[in-house]
Order: sequence, then structure tokens, then C-alpha cells
Amino acid sequence: MELTDLNVNNVLNEIRPYIEADGGYLEFVSIDYLQEGPVVFVKLLGACESCAMSSLTLKQGIERKLMEEIPDVKGVVQVL
Repeated sequence: MELTDLNVNNVLNEIRPYIEADGGYLEFVSIDYLQEGPVVFVKLLGACESCAMSSLTLKQGIERKLMEEIPDVKGVVQVL
């Protein structure tokens, strides 16, 4: 799948129901092209803002899913 804002949002839409079920919200911020390659920036809001497991959700859930679906993505970073 091509790396575009629309495609990133489509993949995030697959993840959002799980995050919202726990009282959180996932917001797409941007795609930035860093030295290591394209990185997706997101905000975790709601219950996710103060959850100790949010870093695990970010790396093992959101990042893994985006990198599987859009191989050009080199990482996901949480914007605070």
C-alpha cells in the first residue's frame, strides 16, 4: 500500500475501535520524512493519555500494524 495520509488514516481506522473501547482516541498528526525514512506522528488521547500501557500500544499495536500494511513506514512517534 502506498504511503499517503489517506492510506495511513485507513489503517488507523482499523485500529481505532479497539482503542476507543478502552476509552482512548487515536489521532493522526502527520507523516514526516526523517533521516531513517518516513515516520508517522500520532496523538493518543482520552484514557490513553495517562495509561501506562500507551507506549506498548503505540509500538506493538499501532506501529506494527502500520509497518505491515505500509512497508515504507519506518516508525511511529507519539506527539504529546
